[in-house]
Amino acid sequence: MEFGILGPLLVHDGHEVRAVPAAKQRVLLAALLVRPGQLVPAGLLAELLWDGTPPPTAATTLRNYVMRLRHRLGLAADRLETHGGGYRLRVAPGELDVQRFTGLRDAGAAALREGNCERASRQLADALALWRGPGLVDVPSDALHREEADRLAELRLGARELRLDAELRLGRHLTATAELQALTAAHPERERFWAQLMIALHLGGRQSEALAVFQRVRRMLAADVGVDPGAELREVHRRILDGAPALSALPVRPGPGPVADTAAGATAGAGAAAVLGAALRVAAAGRCLTFTVLRSWLPVVCAPSPQASVSRPISCSSRGASGERATRKRKRAARPSSRCRASEVVTASTTGPQYALIGSCCHCPPLITCTVTSLTRSGLPSLA
Repeated sequence: MEFGILGPLLVHDGHEVRAVPAAKQRVLLAALLVRPGQLVPAGLLAELLWDGTPPPTAATTLRNYVMRLRHRLGLAADRLETHGGGYRLRVAPGELDVQRFTGLRDAGAAALREGNCERASRQLADALALWRGPGLVDVPSDALHREEADRLAELRLGARELRLDAELRLGRHLTATAELQALTAAHPERERFWAQLMIALHLGGRQSEALAVFQRVRRMLAADVGVDPGAELREVHRRILDGAPALSALPVRPGPGPVADTAAGATAGAGAAAVLGAALRVAAAGRCLTFTVLRSWLPVVCAPSPQASVSRPISCSSRGASGERATRKRKRAARPSSRCRASEVVTASTTGPQYALIGSCCHCPPLITCTVTSLTRSGLPSLA
């Protein structure tokens, strides 16, 4: 058997590709595949199938969708199991493309850390070859795209960064330059691509162009988000100015963790820390930023006590996701709708020395205000 989510949904039963033409069945299949081998509650599947507004007949309709999907799966029909109040799709190790991608990516990252750049380049190229297009591209579910498609896109870009590191260490800067010019145009917010482009130009004897890239990025960041280039870009710039002959690649970053277990809370701590860091860095520039995070992150960022009564306002002090001393207060006695699984919209802003995070979701009123009081602007975490 072979299952795929790195592009259009794919089911191959060992003899032929099994088409799943119905939109709702594709959503159901995708919701099960992003949690391979896990029991997914029927209520969560209903939320994903109807984007947060399941009809009164959702339970019956879901059972019908499951029955039809089993028929579409052919020889894999018995893989779709019913357990209590949910469903599970059994997936053996290596049958899901994102699992194979993760294994190859991790092996390539390990080879790069060991200095075996040829093997790293080959394994990372094999990992990227598993992608047949944007993740979940034919799945008509806003909720799944918010929670999974962006995460998958980030994994793909991270693997491209690693492969380009290997290519630069191997001296293949000519082909890397063309690819990096396209990547920086498509993803101008990723500073590592810009740093890699500067290195590629430097290796090709194009120092003046490499330095011009740095000035371009600095102007762009100042205009768009009011910040200076990060430490990585500044270091590459300094070394090019110094004429460093050994400048061939960036330090290898620790590889991301496994992605096979994709329940919403699996990476909540790391995600919350990244969100908080990004928010505070932009807030430090005196600007306001609105962005989307998973609902499961807010308890890590703002963490109201789950046992606290909502009949009255509450407040407490503790350490935030990145260790900051934070004061938290529930603004109003309200809970999100039990049906609400939408992403949270978080606004970061600054007034004087304090930074505020205000959380709400698209169905519910604002609930939480988190004011961080112990950070100085010079001590903010990096976006990276």
